[in-house]
Amino acid sequence: MKNKSSKGLTGIVLILAIGLLASCPPPKTPSNTVALTRIDLYLYVFNATGTFTIELRDSSGDTPAIWSGTVDANTLTSNTWNAFIVPAVSLTKGATYRIYATRSDVHNPGVNEIDWESSNSVGDEYPPGVCSTPNAEQDFMFRTYNDDVLDQQMTTIETGYALSSGDFLWWQEFVPEG
Repeated sequence: MKNKSSKGLTGIVLILAIGLLASCPPPKTPSNTVALTRIDLYLYVFNATGTFTIELRDSSGDTPAIWSGTVDANTLTSNTWNAFIVPAVSLTKGATYRIYATRSDVHNPGVNEIDWESSNSVGDEYPPGVCSTPNAEQDFMFRTYNDDVLDQQMTTIETGYALSSGDFLWWQEFVPEG
C-alpha cells in the first residue's frame, strides 16, 4: 500500500513540475544592439544665426550619416545641455560611433557664436573615445541615451571650440553599452 501512494505522489509532483516549466517564459537572449533615442550637447551660444546640424556617423566618419538633425541656431540655449531627439536608431553595443556638430554661419567671436564645450588637455575624460580637437586627450561634452536611459557621457567643462561653416567641423567618439 505504501508503494501505491508513493507512485501516485511522484506522478503528481512530476505533472506539477512539467506544468511549471511550460508556464515559464523562455530565457532571454542578450541583445548586442541598443536603441539610441537622444543625444545632448553642452553648448555656449551667443546671438547665433543660421542653422546647427548634429550627425551620427560610424567610427570612420563616412557619409551618409546614420542620422542627422538640423535646427535653427537661435533655438539653442547657452551654457546648458541641448537635447536632440533621435528616432530610435539601432546601434551595436561596444562599437565606436561619432557625433558631428557644425553650423551654416561663420563664427564671429562676441557677435555670432556657438561653441561646443570640452575638457582641457589634462587627462582623458572619456577614455572609450577620442575627438577631433588638436589634443587627443580632450573630449567634447555629450550625453547619449538608449531607450531614454542615460548610457554614455562626458560632463567636464573647461574650454570650448567654435562651430562654424567650412573648416570648423568637430566630432566626438562614443561607445554605447546599454
